[in-house]
Order: sequence, then C-alpha cells, then structure tokens
Amino acid sequence: MSREKRFSKTIIWMFTLLLVTVLAAVIVWIVQTSSAATVSSIEVQVSDQSLRKPIEQVAGIEIGERITDINYLAVEAKITQLPQVRSASVVRRWPDRIVISVDLREPIGWLSRDNIILYLDSTGEIYDPKVGIAKPGIPQFRANSDRLLMDSTTAYFDFPNSIKKQIIEVSASTQSNIRFILSSGITVVWGSSERGSRKSEVLQVLLQRKAKIYDVSAPDLPTIRL
Repeated sequence: MSREKRFSKTIIWMFTLLLVTVLAAVIVWIVQTSSAATVSSIEVQVSDQSLRKPIEQVAGIEIGERITDINYLAVEAKITQLPQVRSASVVRRWPDRIVISVDLREPIGWLSRDNIILYLDSTGEIYDPKVGIAKPGIPQFRANSDRLLMDSTTAYFDFPNSIKKQIIEVSASTQSNIRFILSSGITVVWGSSERGSRKSEVLQVLLQRKAKIYDVSAPDLPTIRL
C-alpha cells in the first residue's frame, strides 16, 4: 500500500473518531441540559383571556419545576375537565418554556335547568359555563327530554343559515313538534328533525311571502298563516 493511501486512511479514521467524539459530547450535553432544565415560563394560548388564570391553576405547572417531572398527558386531562374546554395540548418549547394551547367549546344555545344556566355546544353536549347568565346572541332551547334536545339541535343545524341568527328560541314539546321563534316574532313550525335539508329549502321560498307562521312540518305541503 502506498504511503499516500495509508495517510488518507489515517486522516479519514481520525476525522471519523473526532466526529463520533463530538456527537457523543453533544448528546451528553443535551441529556444533561434536558434533565436539569426547569420551567422558566408558561404560555397559555386561549381565545377567552379570562380563562388563562383558571387554566394555569388547573394545569398545576410551577415556575422552577423540573421539565422532566411534567406529565403532559395528565396535565391535558386536567385542563379538559374545565367545562368550557373542548381540547388541550401541552408541549415544551426548547429549552425551558411550556406552551398550553386550548380549544374552547362554541355554544350554539342555552337552557335552564333547576334555575341554572347551561350551554349547549355543537355536538349537543350540555355544560355549565359557570357564568350565571346566558350569552347574548344565542337562542334558548326548551325541550322536555335529552332526546328532544338532540332533535332540536339537529333541526337547528338544518335551519337556513341566512336567518339562523334571528332565532331567539327553539322548543320541542314532542318529537314531531319542534318550533323556532325569530326575533321578528315569526314562528316556524318545523315538525320532526327529519328531512331537515328539504324543510330548509322550502322555508327559504316561503319566506318570500309575508306571514306570522310558516309551517314546513310537511315540506311537500307547506302552509303559512298571516
């Protein structure tokens, strides 16, 4: 083997050894830094700023706490116990920051049970917002059972979007008697929650005629009352 080849192999071997040594040192530094790092700041990302404090309190993460001691899944589970929270994500931002991202429920309506104001979200789930008052701009739901409440929710989502914001009350005394009251005083007799898309189409046509009551419970034979 020529002297040049032996020299080249020696250089390659030394370079490889140096690279491995450097990588090992970096790995050791990362492990030591990670295990010794403590929380320097906690950032809560949530649309309702009034919930930042409650979220921080429920999360239970302290400034100065060792980052390796944090059980992220357990913290997320605790945060989602708050009634307004739909989901939560807790992550570490290198090297020592904790970021909590929270997605809130969006109430579509409210109802009263035992003199307590409850909210209804888009999945039909009822929760207590702990506010004591109804949120402005969302309708009141009146139903005699949870089943009727679900039927009312289905009908609500089928209602024409163009006038949905005008709804002030959704009631259901029976499965076949869902009704909407609009802010203008108009009553829409919806009937059951079935054939919602068809009822929505028919209602939009009927609304071109002035009336007090629009009945689309039988969408193939709709009626109006002046």
